[in-house]
Amino acid sequence: MALQSRVSGIVFVGVWFAAAVFGISSLHKYSSTPAPSDPPRGNWPLASAIVPCSTKSTFVIFLHPHCPCSRASVAAMNEIMNTFPNSAEFHAVFVRPAGVNADWLQSDLYQACKGNDRLVTSIDDNGVEAVKFGAKASGQTYIYDANHQLAFSGGLTSGRGMEEKGEERKMVASALIKRQNSPLHSPTFGCALI
Repeated sequence: MALQSRVSGIVFVGVWFAAAVFGISSLHKYSSTPAPSDPPRGNWPLASAIVPCSTKSTFVIFLHPHCPCSRASVAAMNEIMNTFPNSAEFHAVFVRPAGVNADWLQSDLYQACKGNDRLVTSIDDNGVEAVKFGAKASGQTYIYDANHQLAFSGGLTSGRGMEEKGEERKMVASALIKRQNSPLHSPTFGCALI
C-alpha cells in the first residue's frame, strides 16, 4: 500500500510538472507571437477622417479599450510623448465594433487617453479608420512625417504587455528625428481590434 501511494505521488508530481511546463511554454509563445498585420501604406490614407499635421510628424496608435496588452503600449506612447514632445502630433484612436453599447468604450485605458491634453483621442466606429491604415491589432502605431510619408509602422512593445524598451523604441526615435531613409517596421503584440 505504501509503495502504491508513493508511485501515485510520483505520477501526480510528474503530471503536474509536465502541465506546468506546457502552460509556461504556451504563455511564452502567446506573449512573443506578433499579431497579423497588413503591409503598411507608404502615404497617408487620403480618405482618412484623421487630419495629419503639416508642420511635424503625425503619430497614430490604434487601440482596443479592453486589451490588457495595450496598457504597455500606452505607457510606451506616454514615454515617447515625454521624450519627443514637439516632434509629432499624437493621436490615440479607439476602435468600437458594431453592436456594442455606448458604455463599452468607457474603460480606464480610454479615460486615461481622453484625459491627456497632449493627445488627440478619437473613436473609430466599426474600425473604418483602422482598415484605411491597415491596423489589425491593438497597439498598432503609424508615424508619418510632415510630408505625409510613412516613417514607422508597428508596435511599441517587444511582447504582449511588456514595458521594457526594445528595438522598436529605437525605431520610433529614428522616425521622429528623421534618421532613416526608408520606413521602419516592428511587430505588433496586441489583441485583435475587431
